[in-house]
Amino acid sequence: MKKENGILLAGLVTFIALALALPVGNLSILAEGEGKGSERGGVGTPSVRDERLSGYLDLGSEDPDQTILPSTSGNSLYMGSGVEAADVNGDGIDDIITGTPARGYGTGPSGTVSIFFGMLNVGTVLYEKQANVTITGPTSFGAEIASGDVNGDGMADLIIGAPGAAGGVGEVYIFFGKTSWPRSLKNTNADVTLKGSTSIPYTYYGSFGMHIGVGDADGDGIDDIAASSVEYYYYYSYSYPRPGYTVYTSETHLEGHVYLWFGNLTWNPTYQITNGEYNVRINGSNTEYYGYDYYYPTYEYHYHYYYNYLGSSRLVIGDIDGDNKGELLIGSALKYYYPSRTSSVYYAGEVEIFEGRNRSDWPKEIQLGVYTNYTRIYCTRSNGQLGSGIGVGDLDGDGYNDLAIGAMGYDGIKGRVMVFWGGPGIYGKLG
Repeated sequence: MKKENGILLAGLVTFIALALALPVGNLSILAEGEGKGSERGGVGTPSVRDERLSGYLDLGSEDPDQTILPSTSGNSLYMGSGVEAADVNGDGIDDIITGTPARGYGTGPSGTVSIFFGMLNVGTVLYEKQANVTITGPTSFGAEIASGDVNGDGMADLIIGAPGAAGGVGEVYIFFGKTSWPRSLKNTNADVTLKGSTSIPYTYYGSFGMHIGVGDADGDGIDDIAASSVEYYYYYSYSYPRPGYTVYTSETHLEGHVYLWFGNLTWNPTYQITNGEYNVRINGSNTEYYGYDYYYPTYEYHYHYYYNYLGSSRLVIGDIDGDNKGELLIGSALKYYYPSRTSSVYYAGEVEIFEGRNRSDWPKEIQLGVYTNYTRIYCTRSNGQLGSGIGVGDLDGDGYNDLAIGAMGYDGIKGRVMVFWGGPGIYGKLG
């Protein structure tokens, strides 16, 4: 048992490293908040309920049913950074949407999103230029793609992230689904644009839109949108608390932020985070950091590093407890773990889970490190990268969505995936 901030931590799971003589690490479940109980049971390796055959595909010698390739002319880099399947034209057949966020690199980079309508392109090999719809935007446009019905019209809408837009501040674009799409569009034709924050002084980049999650977090039947940003900035100050004495403070901030917009029948054309135009903002912890403090007769130095990276790897909205309200699951694979104020474990990783709730029950501002009504799953091993992947779906056919969490760096570079069976008692199993 461990105790942190007065909350009992149980369910310490120890995995033995089988390679590279790595030390034993801990993967722990921390239950935080009201109504979840004070003590958790142990978390073990999930049992295998069914054995099924699996295979592999060698892309060097075998071909898939269909391949989509970049255009043969011009530079086209990182095609497939964003991929989504959704029926955005309402014909009952899912369409393929692909992102190429670094098109034209070296000659004025921009991004491209291509939509291939389902069953209309049936060739074995397709090229971007054969897309039914091509949407162009700023650099990194299409690095992240998601879909869902965010305006309640029964048709899937397309949500595109461009974390490098606006000089690295980042933007997210929403194109509502429609039965008739023009062949060519630009990011400026988006029905809704979500603009990253520019209010923090000394911000080097924000990367808003680096990850996007879509689902119904308030149970009203309309999908909501979550998007994350890093908002890296450096802060330096000095003060004179008394004559002849100076205090210098240097802080590096990478707390991370996740923003949530509730789906609506009507949307404004633009939402600016700087102006507080969001429904919920979750701020990475401002109490977890490591650093060094030096004291001298006439001055003192303080160096603090907040490497918490909230939302740095994955965002998912999905109902895992069966109450018809989607949980907001945040993957923060780059988060550091802090054994003490003067030490850190890099890229240990963490997953934060916020239970779905009625719209009026979501606070507008959530400050981690102060707010406690959520579940936190964290790793204490360097480069474990817990939360590198998150999947939600009914894996055992019992009618409840289950939760799968990846830790791509665990056991050296072996990694692992952990599965937790969903249902009303899932929080009792998470620890």
